[in-house]
Amino acid sequence: MAHEAVAHGDLTHQAFFYHDQAEYLTRIQAFARDGLANAEPVFVVVPGDKARLVCTQLSAESGQVSYGDMAELGRNPGRLIPAVRAFAEAHPGRRVRYISEPVWPGRSAAETCEATRQEALINLAFSGTSVTIMC
Repeated sequence: MAHEAVAHGDLTHQAFFYHDQAEYLTRIQAFARDGLANAEPVFVVVPGDKARLVCTQLSAESGQVSYGDMAELGRNPGRLIPAVRAFAEAHPGRRVRYISEPVWPGRSAAETCEATRQEALINLAFSGTSVTIMC
């Protein structure tokens, strides 16, 4: 489990690389529960089947976590920043958490390029915003 964090003002953006499904679920669950323990709303946007796994893993907190399907929402990566911005604005005065997996096996080279570009833009878009992001 290697990760690094980039901080820009109130923004923290962590990169998370995992080896297997157990590590993936454990890390996401810990990240979400840490946020919930601090009264931070959590928005999880991961691809289809993984979204169902995460939802099952966080079932006890299901009413406190919002979900999106990255395969749908992230089909056009340009829609991600507005979706996260809307989530943050729906919780004024509070730090929020966003869990994202914009690149996954099966994405085309063009999709991966656009998702990577979006990951760089997210740092600019949320600089100064109270948000903790894990991708």
